[in-house]
Amino acid sequence: MRRLNAFLAVGVAGLIALLSGLSWDAWTHAGDPHLAVHEGIFTLSNPAHVVLVIGIGGVVIGVLGALDASFRASAPASSQDRRRRVALGAAAVPVAVAVAVAGWAVTRPLPSPAAVAPPIAEGAGSGGDGSDEPDDADAGADSPHHGPTERDDAEEAVTARQQAEADALVTATKLALASAGYEDVAVAEAAGYRPVQPPTSRLVHYVNIAHLVDRGVLDPTAPESLVYRSSPDGSVLQGAMFVLPSVDSPIPEVGGLAAHWHGHDDLCFSTSTAMIVGTVGADGTCPRGSSHQVTPPMLHVWTVERPGGPFAGL
Repeated sequence: MRRLNAFLAVGVAGLIALLSGLSWDAWTHAGDPHLAVHEGIFTLSNPAHVVLVIGIGGVVIGVLGALDASFRASAPASSQDRRRRVALGAAAVPVAVAVAVAGWAVTRPLPSPAAVAPPIAEGAGSGGDGSDEPDDADAGADSPHHGPTERDDAEEAVTARQQAEADALVTATKLALASAGYEDVAVAEAAGYRPVQPPTSRLVHYVNIAHLVDRGVLDPTAPESLVYRSSPDGSVLQGAMFVLPSVDSPIPEVGGLAAHWHGHDDLCFSTSTAMIVGTVGADGTCPRGSSHQVTPPMLHVWTVERPGGPFAGL
């Protein structure tokens, strides 16, 4: 009886932890409606999920232990072993399935940045080199993006209003990034930004999935992406990148011709890490283990001096 009571106590404690974890997670998600976008079923960096997992473990141990103790106490010695094995085996099957599914869920990658955007229309989009990085000889020059997101050279030069809006956007972006502490890449990661390029890249884009889906446009306090330069001393903040909600979103007039809006229609994202691994090959396919994704129009706003100005391409 003492053994049975001990396992029942473990099960009750597990149930309390499970309900507490669910309540904590619900409260967290109520404060951030977009949290679910960049979380898996079990994200162990979320303490509420840790409590939830502990609670589930306690319930499982308590139920199975109590079941075993009950058979030991009530069944005749001649039959208790067989009945106990059958009962525990029957209970272990759904538990094993649940553990396997939970393990699979934990290992699932976050959605790629482009995967959360609406699909591009046939023929829309623009080319890119996948990494958004130039050769050394081309550093500072605009990348050769083409497509409907490019400005037509026949458009009139930037107006005084557009220039004023552009200056205000650059100033607001610098202030917002500094205020948020994004000079420290660890702070950006804690805020939900994740790299979509390997750390060996000269420039690494960090993308916040929640900001991609919030439909905001040119919000300096919530840029969809941050750009860091890799250096021997660590990551150095270079600026922000704003991404429009969808491929057919109207291009804001801020900056006029100086604003290098561009998009990519040839990127390949890893299906396991959601990182850019290359571009579509001549045969129209991506490397093994990756999938073709398309991006909405985007605009870099550099917070450091850069040839071509604060809106220059790469």
